[in-house]
Amino acid sequence: MSAIEAITVPKWGLTMTEGTVSQWLVEEGAVIQIGDEVVDMETSKIVNTVESIVSGKLRRIVAQPGETLEIAALLAVLADDDVPDNEVEAFIANYVPEGVASTDVMAKSSAAPKEVAIDQAETSLEAPEELDDSDVKTTPVARRLARELGVNLHECQATGRGGRVGKADVEAAWARIQKTTNDHPEDSATPEAEENSNVEPKVRIEQQGVAQTPNIQPLGNSEFKAIPMNAMRRTIADRLQSSKQTAPHFRVTVDAELDALLAIRNQVNQSNPETNVSVNDFLIKACACALIKVPELNIQFDEASQTIRQFSNADIAVAVAIEGGLVTPIINTANRQSLSEISNRMRDLAARAKSGQLTAEEFQGGTFCISNLGMYGVRQFDAIINPPQGAILAVGGGEQRAVVREGDIQVATVMTLSLSSDHRVIDGAQAAEFMRELKRLIESPALMLA
Repeated sequence: MSAIEAITVPKWGLTMTEGTVSQWLVEEGAVIQIGDEVVDMETSKIVNTVESIVSGKLRRIVAQPGETLEIAALLAVLADDDVPDNEVEAFIANYVPEGVASTDVMAKSSAAPKEVAIDQAETSLEAPEELDDSDVKTTPVARRLARELGVNLHECQATGRGGRVGKADVEAAWARIQKTTNDHPEDSATPEAEENSNVEPKVRIEQQGVAQTPNIQPLGNSEFKAIPMNAMRRTIADRLQSSKQTAPHFRVTVDAELDALLAIRNQVNQSNPETNVSVNDFLIKACACALIKVPELNIQFDEASQTIRQFSNADIAVAVAIEGGLVTPIINTANRQSLSEISNRMRDLAARAKSGQLTAEEFQGGTFCISNLGMYGVRQFDAIINPPQGAILAVGGGEQRAVVREGDIQVATVMTLSLSSDHRVIDGAQAAEFMRELKRLIESPALMLA
Protein backbone atom coordinates (compact mmCIF):
# COMPACT_ATOMS: atom_id res chain seq x y z
CA MET A 1 0.00 0.00 0.00
CA SER A 2 1.00 3.65 -0.27
CA ALA A 3 2.21 5.53 2.80
CA ILE A 4 -1.25 6.78 3.75
CA GLU A 5 -4.63 5.20 2.95
CA ALA A 6 -8.17 6.46 3.56
CA ILE A 7 -11.29 4.64 4.77
CA THR A 8 -14.28 6.49 3.35
CA VAL A 9 -18.08 6.38 3.41
CA PRO A 10 -19.16 3.72 0.86
CA LYS A 11 -22.24 3.93 -1.32
CA TRP A 12 -24.85 1.26 -0.59
CA GLY A 13 -27.72 1.31 -3.04
CA LEU A 14 -28.65 3.80 -5.74
CA THR A 15 -30.48 6.23 -3.46
CA MET A 16 -27.91 6.54 -0.67
CA THR A 17 -26.39 10.04 -0.36
CA GLU A 18 -25.11 10.07 3.22
CA GLY A 19 -24.53 7.92 6.29
CA THR A 20 -24.31 8.46 10.04
CA VAL A 21 -21.51 6.89 12.07
CA SER A 22 -23.06 4.54 14.62
CA GLN A 23 -20.08 2.96 16.38
CA TRP A 24 -16.48 2.08 15.70
CA LEU A 25 -15.59 -1.60 15.92
CA VAL A 26 -11.83 -0.98 16.09
CA GLU A 27 -9.60 1.44 17.98
CA GLU A 28 -6.76 3.67 16.89
CA GLY A 29 -3.56 1.64 16.72
CA ALA A 30 -5.27 -1.50 15.45
CA VAL A 31 -3.84 -3.30 12.44
CA ILE A 32 -6.51 -3.48 9.73
CA GLN A 33 -6.67 -6.06 6.95
CA ILE A 34 -8.68 -5.84 3.75
CA GLY A 35 -12.20 -7.06 4.47
CA ASP A 36 -12.08 -6.30 8.21
CA GLU A 37 -15.22 -4.77 9.68
CA VAL A 38 -14.29 -1.35 11.03
CA VAL A 39 -17.40 0.80 11.68
CA ASP A 40 -21.19 0.57 11.73
CA MET A 41 -23.02 3.26 9.75
CA GLU A 42 -26.72 4.11 9.70
CA THR A 43 -28.19 4.95 6.31
CA SER A 44 -31.74 5.92 5.46
CA LYS A 45 -33.21 2.59 6.54
CA ILE A 46 -30.57 0.24 7.93
CA VAL A 47 -27.34 -0.04 9.86
CA ASN A 48 -24.57 -1.50 7.70
CA THR A 49 -20.98 -2.39 8.56
CA VAL A 50 -18.17 -0.79 6.60
CA GLU A 51 -15.48 -3.26 5.53
CA SER A 52 -12.03 -1.87 4.85
CA ILE A 53 -10.82 -2.07 1.27
CA VAL A 54 -7.26 -1.17 2.33
CA SER A 55 -4.87 -2.52 4.94
CA GLY A 56 -2.52 -0.94 7.43
CA LYS A 57 -2.36 0.55 10.92
CA LEU A 58 -5.29 2.70 12.02
CA ARG A 59 -3.63 6.01 12.83
CA ARG A 60 -6.63 8.35 13.07
CA ILE A 61 -10.38 7.95 13.47
CA VAL A 62 -11.69 11.12 11.83
CA ALA A 63 -15.49 10.72 11.99
CA GLN A 64 -17.07 10.34 15.41
CA PRO A 65 -20.29 8.49 16.36
CA GLY A 66 -23.31 10.62 15.56
CA GLU A 67 -21.69 12.47 12.66
CA THR A 68 -23.54 12.40 9.33
CA LEU A 69 -21.26 12.36 6.30
CA GLU A 70 -21.78 12.39 2.56
CA ILE A 71 -20.67 9.61 0.22
CA ALA A 72 -16.85 9.33 -0.07
CA ALA A 73 -16.23 11.49 3.01
CA LEU A 74 -13.22 10.57 5.15
CA LEU A 75 -13.85 8.16 8.03
CA ALA A 76 -10.35 7.16 9.11
CA VAL A 77 -6.72 7.09 8.03
CA LEU A 78 -4.32 4.15 7.83
CA ALA A 79 -0.57 4.68 7.73
CA ASP A 80 2.68 2.90 8.59
CA ASP A 81 4.43 3.66 11.87
CA ASP A 82 7.21 5.52 10.07
CA VAL A 83 4.76 8.15 8.72
CA PRO A 84 5.03 11.26 10.97
CA ASP A 85 1.92 12.52 12.75
CA ASN A 86 2.14 15.86 10.98
CA GLU A 87 1.88 14.14 7.60
CA VAL A 88 -1.20 12.24 8.76
CA GLU A 89 -2.79 15.48 9.99
CA ALA A 90 -1.91 17.22 6.72
CA PHE A 91 -3.52 14.37 4.78
CA ILE A 92 -6.71 14.78 6.82
CA ALA A 93 -6.74 18.56 6.47
CA ASN A 94 -6.23 18.44 2.70
CA TYR A 95 -8.38 15.41 1.96
CA VAL A 96 -10.81 15.86 -0.93
CA PRO A 97 -13.48 13.17 -1.56
CA GLU A 98 -13.02 11.21 -4.76
CA GLY A 99 -14.77 12.90 -7.65
CA VAL A 100 -14.67 16.37 -6.04
CA ALA A 101 -11.88 18.59 -7.33
CA SER A 102 -10.01 20.74 -4.82
CA THR A 103 -10.88 23.78 -6.93
CA ASP A 104 -14.55 22.97 -6.38
CA VAL A 105 -14.00 22.98 -2.63
CA MET A 106 -12.21 26.31 -2.83
CA ALA A 107 -14.98 27.73 -4.97
CA LYS A 108 -17.57 26.65 -2.43
CA SER A 109 -15.59 28.25 0.37
CA SER A 110 -15.19 31.54 -1.48
CA ALA A 111 -18.87 31.54 -2.43
CA ALA A 112 -20.08 31.20 1.14
CA PRO A 113 -19.51 34.87 2.18
CA LYS A 114 -21.39 36.00 -0.91
CA GLU A 115 -24.35 33.83 0.04
CA VAL A 116 -24.33 35.27 3.54
CA ALA A 117 -24.14 38.77 2.14
CA ILE A 118 -27.19 38.11 -0.03
CA ASP A 119 -29.08 36.73 2.96
CA GLN A 120 -28.20 39.79 4.99
CA ALA A 121 -29.30 42.10 2.19
CA GLU A 122 -32.59 40.27 1.80
CA THR A 123 -33.34 40.28 5.52
CA SER A 124 -31.82 43.70 6.23
CA LEU A 125 -30.10 42.17 9.23
CA GLU A 126 -26.44 42.20 10.13
CA ALA A 127 -24.97 39.21 11.90
CA PRO A 128 -23.40 40.35 15.18
CA GLU A 129 -19.65 40.00 15.46
CA GLU A 130 -19.91 37.30 18.12
CA LEU A 131 -21.39 34.94 15.51
CA ASP A 132 -18.09 34.84 13.63
CA ASP A 133 -17.05 31.32 14.59
CA SER A 134 -14.87 30.54 11.59
CA ASP A 135 -11.89 30.01 13.91
CA VAL A 136 -13.56 27.15 15.80
CA LYS A 137 -12.22 23.66 15.08
CA THR A 138 -15.17 21.55 14.00
CA THR A 139 -16.40 19.00 11.49
CA PRO A 140 -18.08 20.05 8.23
CA VAL A 141 -21.31 18.39 9.31
CA ALA A 142 -21.30 20.19 12.67
CA ARG A 143 -20.59 23.56 11.04
CA ARG A 144 -23.40 23.05 8.53
CA LEU A 145 -25.82 22.08 11.30
CA ALA A 146 -24.77 25.09 13.38
CA ARG A 147 -25.51 27.40 10.48
CA GLU A 148 -28.91 25.81 9.93
CA LEU A 149 -29.84 26.19 13.60
CA GLY A 150 -28.17 29.56 14.09
CA VAL A 151 -25.90 28.21 16.83
CA ASN A 152 -22.63 30.03 17.56
CA LEU A 153 -19.89 27.39 17.61
CA HIS A 154 -18.14 29.33 20.38
CA GLU A 155 -21.09 28.35 22.60
CA CYS A 156 -20.60 24.63 21.97
CA GLN A 157 -18.65 22.44 24.35
CA ALA A 158 -16.11 20.57 22.20
CA THR A 159 -16.06 16.86 23.00
CA GLY A 160 -14.73 15.58 19.66
CA ARG A 161 -11.27 14.26 18.96
CA GLY A 162 -8.57 16.89 19.19
CA GLY A 163 -10.90 19.41 20.80
CA ARG A 164 -13.19 19.61 17.79
CA VAL A 165 -16.86 20.57 17.99
CA GLY A 166 -18.97 17.66 16.74
CA LYS A 167 -22.55 17.29 15.59
CA ALA A 168 -23.66 16.13 19.06
CA ASP A 169 -22.06 19.24 20.61
CA VAL A 170 -24.09 21.51 18.31
CA GLU A 171 -27.28 19.64 19.12
CA ALA A 172 -26.55 19.95 22.85
CA ALA A 173 -25.97 23.70 22.49
CA TRP A 174 -29.20 24.05 20.52
CA ALA A 175 -31.10 22.18 23.23
CA ARG A 176 -29.66 24.53 25.90
CA ILE A 177 -30.71 27.58 23.88
CA GLN A 178 -34.21 26.22 23.47
CA LYS A 179 -34.48 25.41 27.17
CA THR A 180 -33.29 28.88 28.14
CA THR A 181 -35.81 30.46 25.79
CA ASN A 182 -38.63 28.37 27.17
CA ASP A 183 -37.63 28.88 30.81
CA HIS A 184 -37.40 32.66 30.37
CA PRO A 185 -39.90 33.65 27.68
CA GLU A 186 -40.08 37.16 29.13
CA ASP A 187 -36.53 37.81 27.93
CA SER A 188 -37.70 37.75 24.34
CA ALA A 189 -41.22 39.12 24.72
CA THR A 190 -42.28 41.78 22.25
CA PRO A 191 -43.54 45.19 23.49
CA GLU A 192 -47.01 44.29 22.24
CA ALA A 193 -46.99 41.14 24.37
CA GLU A 194 -45.89 43.10 27.44
CA GLU A 195 -48.69 45.59 26.98
CA ASN A 196 -51.29 42.89 26.27
CA SER A 197 -50.43 40.07 28.66
CA ASN A 198 -53.74 38.33 27.93
CA VAL A 199 -52.95 37.97 24.23
CA GLU A 200 -51.94 34.42 23.23
CA PRO A 201 -48.32 34.01 22.07
CA LYS A 202 -47.78 34.30 18.33
CA VAL A 203 -45.33 32.60 16.02
CA ARG A 204 -42.33 34.93 15.85
CA ILE A 205 -39.37 35.07 13.51
CA GLU A 206 -36.21 35.48 15.56
CA GLN A 207 -32.72 36.25 14.37
CA GLN A 208 -30.46 33.27 14.94
CA GLY A 209 -27.21 34.07 13.21
CA VAL A 210 -28.07 35.14 9.68
CA ALA A 211 -30.86 32.67 9.04
CA GLN A 212 -34.34 33.29 10.42
CA THR A 213 -36.41 30.39 11.66
CA PRO A 214 -39.90 30.33 13.20
CA ASN A 215 -39.82 29.73 16.95
CA ILE A 216 -43.17 28.47 18.18
CA GLN A 217 -43.45 29.14 21.90
CA PRO A 218 -45.37 26.59 23.99
CA LEU A 219 -48.25 27.89 26.06
CA GLY A 220 -47.51 28.35 29.75
CA ASN A 221 -44.48 26.54 31.12
CA SER A 222 -44.91 23.30 29.20
CA GLU A 223 -41.79 21.17 29.27
CA PHE A 224 -40.56 19.32 26.22
CA LYS A 225 -37.43 17.77 24.81
CA ALA A 226 -36.05 18.37 21.32
CA ILE A 227 -35.51 15.09 19.48
CA PRO A 228 -33.34 15.41 16.34
CA MET A 229 -34.60 13.42 13.35
CA ASN A 230 -32.30 10.54 12.51
CA ALA A 231 -31.33 9.62 8.96
CA MET A 232 -34.19 7.13 8.64
CA ARG A 233 -36.80 9.60 9.85
CA ARG A 234 -35.52 12.31 7.50
CA THR A 235 -35.65 9.93 4.54
CA ILE A 236 -39.19 8.80 5.38
CA ALA A 237 -40.26 12.45 5.70
CA ASP A 238 -38.68 13.46 2.39
CA ARG A 239 -39.95 10.49 0.38
CA LEU A 240 -43.52 10.51 1.67
CA GLN A 241 -43.86 14.28 1.48
CA SER A 242 -42.67 14.13 -2.13
CA SER A 243 -45.06 11.26 -2.85
CA LYS A 244 -48.01 13.11 -1.35
CA GLN A 245 -47.18 16.29 -3.27
CA THR A 246 -46.42 14.77 -6.67
CA ALA A 247 -48.58 11.63 -6.89
CA PRO A 248 -52.35 12.27 -7.18
CA HIS A 249 -53.63 9.64 -4.76
CA PHE A 250 -57.05 8.09 -5.20
CA ARG A 251 -58.51 5.31 -3.08
CA VAL A 252 -60.66 2.24 -3.58
CA THR A 253 -62.03 0.37 -0.56
CA VAL A 254 -63.61 -3.07 -0.21
CA ASP A 255 -64.68 -5.35 2.63
CA ALA A 256 -63.57 -8.99 2.45
CA GLU A 257 -64.88 -11.90 4.54
CA LEU A 258 -62.13 -13.91 6.23
CA ASP A 259 -63.89 -16.99 7.63
CA ALA A 260 -62.87 -19.35 4.81
CA LEU A 261 -59.29 -18.06 4.92
CA LEU A 262 -59.10 -18.51 8.69
CA ALA A 263 -60.36 -22.07 8.38
CA ILE A 264 -57.73 -23.01 5.78
CA ARG A 265 -55.06 -21.24 7.83
CA ASN A 266 -55.91 -23.45 10.83
CA GLN A 267 -55.73 -26.56 8.68
CA VAL A 268 -52.35 -25.58 7.22
CA ASN A 269 -50.84 -24.83 10.62
CA GLN A 270 -52.28 -27.96 12.26
CA SER A 271 -51.03 -30.22 9.47
CA ASN A 272 -47.49 -28.85 9.89
CA PRO A 273 -46.73 -27.78 13.47
CA GLU A 274 -43.47 -26.17 12.36
CA THR A 275 -45.38 -23.82 10.06
CA ASN A 276 -47.07 -20.74 11.47
CA VAL A 277 -48.70 -19.09 8.48
CA SER A 278 -50.30 -15.76 9.38
CA VAL A 279 -53.20 -13.88 7.84
CA ASN A 280 -50.63 -11.38 6.57
CA ASP A 281 -48.84 -14.21 4.72
CA PHE A 282 -52.14 -15.05 2.97
CA LEU A 283 -52.54 -11.37 2.06
CA ILE A 284 -49.04 -11.26 0.53
CA LYS A 285 -49.85 -14.31 -1.57
CA ALA A 286 -53.28 -12.96 -2.53
CA CYS A 287 -51.85 -9.58 -3.58
CA ALA A 288 -49.15 -11.29 -5.64
CA CYS A 289 -51.70 -13.44 -7.46
CA ALA A 290 -54.00 -10.46 -8.03
CA LEU A 291 -51.10 -8.42 -9.44
CA ILE A 292 -50.37 -11.14 -12.00
CA LYS A 293 -54.06 -11.12 -12.92
CA VAL A 294 -54.11 -7.30 -13.15
CA PRO A 295 -50.56 -6.41 -14.26
CA GLU A 296 -51.40 -2.72 -14.67
CA LEU A 297 -50.81 -2.39 -10.91
CA ASN A 298 -47.64 -4.50 -10.81
CA ILE A 299 -45.51 -1.53 -11.79
CA GLN A 300 -42.94 1.09 -10.95
CA PHE A 301 -43.08 4.64 -12.28
CA ASP A 302 -39.81 6.20 -13.43
CA GLU A 303 -40.55 9.91 -13.23
CA ALA A 304 -37.24 10.94 -14.79
CA SER A 305 -37.94 9.10 -18.05
CA GLN A 306 -41.75 9.18 -17.71
CA THR A 307 -41.76 5.41 -18.15
CA ILE A 308 -44.02 2.80 -16.57
CA ARG A 309 -42.18 -0.44 -15.78
CA GLN A 310 -44.57 -3.39 -15.76
CA PHE A 311 -43.12 -6.54 -14.17
CA SER A 312 -43.78 -10.20 -14.85
CA ASN A 313 -43.32 -11.22 -11.19
CA ALA A 314 -44.77 -9.60 -8.07
CA ASP A 315 -42.22 -8.33 -5.55
CA ILE A 316 -44.28 -7.44 -2.48
CA ALA A 317 -42.90 -4.91 0.01
CA VAL A 318 -44.32 -5.15 3.53
CA ALA A 319 -44.15 -2.24 5.98
CA VAL A 320 -42.45 -3.27 9.23
CA ALA A 321 -42.32 -0.93 12.23
CA ILE A 322 -38.88 -0.66 13.82
CA GLU A 323 -37.34 1.64 16.40
CA GLY A 324 -37.18 5.15 14.98
CA GLY A 325 -39.31 4.54 11.90
CA LEU A 326 -40.27 1.79 9.49
CA VAL A 327 -38.74 -0.25 6.71
CA THR A 328 -40.29 -2.22 3.85
CA PRO A 329 -38.54 -5.58 3.31
CA ILE A 330 -39.49 -7.26 0.05
CA ILE A 331 -40.78 -10.77 -0.69
CA ASN A 332 -39.42 -11.30 -4.19
CA THR A 333 -41.44 -13.33 -6.72
CA ALA A 334 -44.18 -13.82 -4.12
CA ASN A 335 -46.49 -15.12 -6.87
CA ARG A 336 -44.20 -18.14 -7.32
CA GLN A 337 -43.74 -18.97 -3.63
CA SER A 338 -45.83 -21.19 -1.39
CA LEU A 339 -47.48 -19.86 1.76
CA SER A 340 -44.92 -21.60 3.96
CA GLU A 341 -42.05 -20.11 1.94
CA ILE A 342 -43.58 -16.64 2.22
CA SER A 343 -44.13 -17.13 5.95
CA ASN A 344 -40.54 -18.24 6.61
CA ARG A 345 -39.09 -15.48 4.45
CA MET A 346 -41.25 -12.81 6.07
CA ARG A 347 -40.27 -13.85 9.60
CA ASP A 348 -36.59 -13.74 8.65
CA LEU A 349 -36.86 -10.32 6.99
CA ALA A 350 -38.89 -8.81 9.84
CA ALA A 351 -36.41 -10.06 12.45
CA ARG A 352 -33.41 -8.70 10.59
CA ALA A 353 -35.23 -5.43 9.85
CA LYS A 354 -35.74 -4.82 13.57
CA SER A 355 -32.08 -5.57 14.29
CA GLY A 356 -30.87 -3.35 11.43
CA GLN A 357 -29.32 -6.22 9.48
CA LEU A 358 -31.09 -5.92 6.12
CA THR A 359 -29.06 -5.31 2.99
CA ALA A 360 -30.11 -2.47 0.69
CA GLU A 361 -31.35 -4.93 -1.94
CA GLU A 362 -33.77 -6.44 0.57
CA PHE A 363 -35.81 -3.27 1.11
CA GLN A 364 -35.29 -1.10 -1.99
CA GLY A 365 -37.57 -1.49 -5.00
CA GLY A 366 -40.63 -3.71 -4.96
CA THR A 367 -43.64 -3.52 -7.28
CA PHE A 368 -46.37 -3.18 -4.62
CA CYS A 369 -46.61 -2.51 -0.89
CA ILE A 370 -48.76 -3.75 2.00
CA SER A 371 -49.21 -1.82 5.25
CA ASN A 372 -51.10 -3.76 7.92
CA LEU A 373 -52.28 -2.01 11.10
CA GLY A 374 -54.94 -4.55 11.95
CA MET A 375 -52.98 -5.86 14.94
CA TYR A 376 -53.39 -2.42 16.57
CA GLY A 377 -57.18 -2.60 16.39
CA VAL A 378 -57.36 -0.23 13.41
CA ARG A 379 -60.44 -0.80 11.28
CA GLN A 380 -59.53 1.31 8.24
CA PHE A 381 -56.87 3.83 7.18
CA ASP A 382 -55.28 5.37 4.10
CA ALA A 383 -51.63 4.73 3.25
CA ILE A 384 -49.21 6.90 1.24
CA ILE A 385 -47.63 5.38 -1.86
CA ASN A 386 -43.95 4.46 -1.57
CA PRO A 387 -42.25 5.56 -4.86
CA PRO A 388 -41.40 4.22 -7.36
CA GLN A 389 -44.30 1.85 -6.71
CA GLY A 390 -47.69 2.83 -8.07
CA ALA A 391 -49.95 1.54 -5.29
CA ILE A 392 -50.12 0.50 -1.64
CA LEU A 393 -52.70 -1.56 0.25
CA ALA A 394 -53.82 -0.48 3.74
CA VAL A 395 -55.08 -3.45 5.77
CA GLY A 396 -57.41 -3.08 8.75
CA GLY A 397 -58.17 -5.64 11.44
CA GLY A 398 -60.60 -8.50 10.98
CA GLU A 399 -63.70 -8.21 13.16
CA GLN A 400 -67.11 -9.75 13.43
CA ARG A 401 -69.75 -7.77 11.56
CA ALA A 402 -73.31 -8.26 10.45
CA VAL A 403 -73.58 -9.26 6.78
CA VAL A 404 -76.61 -9.97 4.62
CA ARG A 405 -76.70 -13.29 2.75
CA GLU A 406 -79.78 -14.04 0.60
CA GLY A 407 -81.87 -11.69 2.68
CA ASP A 408 -80.73 -13.05 6.05
CA ILE A 409 -78.52 -11.18 8.52
CA GLN A 410 -75.56 -13.29 9.59
CA VAL A 411 -72.28 -12.75 11.43
CA ALA A 412 -68.99 -12.93 9.54
CA THR A 413 -65.35 -12.00 10.14
CA VAL A 414 -64.76 -9.01 7.89
CA MET A 415 -61.62 -7.03 7.00
CA THR A 416 -61.55 -3.60 5.33
CA LEU A 417 -58.93 -3.09 2.62
CA SER A 418 -58.08 0.36 1.19
CA LEU A 419 -55.96 0.71 -1.95
CA SER A 420 -54.12 3.98 -2.62
CA SER A 421 -53.09 4.36 -6.28
CA ASP A 422 -51.13 6.92 -8.27
CA HIS A 423 -53.62 8.31 -10.79
CA ARG A 424 -50.81 9.31 -13.14
CA VAL A 425 -50.20 5.66 -13.99
CA ILE A 426 -53.23 3.73 -12.68
CA ASP A 427 -56.85 4.32 -13.64
CA GLY A 428 -59.87 3.82 -11.40
CA ALA A 429 -61.18 0.84 -13.34
CA GLN A 430 -57.82 -0.93 -13.05
CA ALA A 431 -57.72 -0.35 -9.27
CA ALA A 432 -61.29 -1.60 -8.96
CA GLU A 433 -60.49 -4.72 -11.00
CA PHE A 434 -57.50 -5.46 -8.77
CA MET A 435 -59.57 -5.09 -5.60
CA ARG A 436 -62.30 -7.33 -7.00
CA GLU A 437 -59.71 -10.02 -7.75
CA LEU A 438 -58.08 -9.59 -4.33
CA LYS A 439 -61.45 -9.94 -2.58
CA ARG A 440 -62.21 -13.08 -4.62
CA LEU A 441 -58.90 -14.69 -3.61
CA ILE A 442 -59.31 -13.83 0.07
CA GLU A 443 -62.84 -15.17 0.24
CA SER A 444 -61.94 -18.26 -1.83
CA PRO A 445 -58.41 -18.95 -0.52
CA ALA A 446 -58.22 -22.40 -2.12
CA LEU A 447 -57.59 -20.56 -5.39
CA MET A 448 -54.20 -19.47 -4.03
CA LEU A 449 -53.22 -23.04 -3.27
CA ALA A 450 -53.99 -24.41 -6.72
